[in-house]
Amino acid sequence: MVITPWVLFPERFGTLSELADESGGPIPGHAAAARDWLHDYVCRPDARLAREGAVCPFVPPSMEAGTLRFEVWPVTASPAGLDALIARMLEVFDATRWAHRNRTLHALLVVLDGLPGDAGSLAALDAAQARAKPGIVEKGLMISQFHPLCDESAARNPEFKALRAPVPMLALRHMALHDIVFLNTDARWFSEYESRFGVRYDRGSVQDPLFREVFARARERFSPPAPVPGAR
Repeated sequence: MVITPWVLFPERFGTLSELADESGGPIPGHAAAARDWLHDYVCRPDARLAREGAVCPFVPPSMEAGTLRFEVWPVTASPAGLDALIARMLEVFDATRWAHRNRTLHALLVVLDGLPGDAGSLAALDAAQARAKPGIVEKGLMISQFHPLCDESAARNPEFKALRAPVPMLALRHMALHDIVFLNTDARWFSEYESRFGVRYDRGSVQDPLFREVFARARERFSPPAPVPGAR
């Protein structure tokens, strides 16, 4: 599968001002819808999250730093087509020369041009994300899907479907401290998270009580203490 992306350059996109493609042409409607979603929803607080701060606290500083790479790629709803697109996302993410060294701010957001909006096609997107997640987590990365029917809930409010968006998208970024809320249900995922962030919990430097609680439960479940020699 050959992907020829329509690219919005980070330096143009970072301020959410005027967007343009390489030729200076008009912005496709799905790209404009994604831009407005970022500006009007992702970058703003929402009481339904049951916490302070933007829906995604990393997006505003990422855009300010010019490290939110925003692209529109053609795709089909076939499993092979979606898997190929995700593989290409990994290649692009790894090859990008980021404008800022802070890896927490590095993000690739791809609008899926041509993916139908019916329930079956969006379910295929959910399935592709689920297939890719184990291998991506092993690399210390995270992948998320966004679309109008996305059923993923906010960590502090299960009734709020926080990842719903007007157009289908995929986002790729580095694993971060808050990802314990996404990586606590699978032993392999938790192992990757614990290897990167466990020391911060051990030192008592994690301030968020939800993160501490979820981490402690996952560690008890997946990383129980070794038995004491001779103990019965």
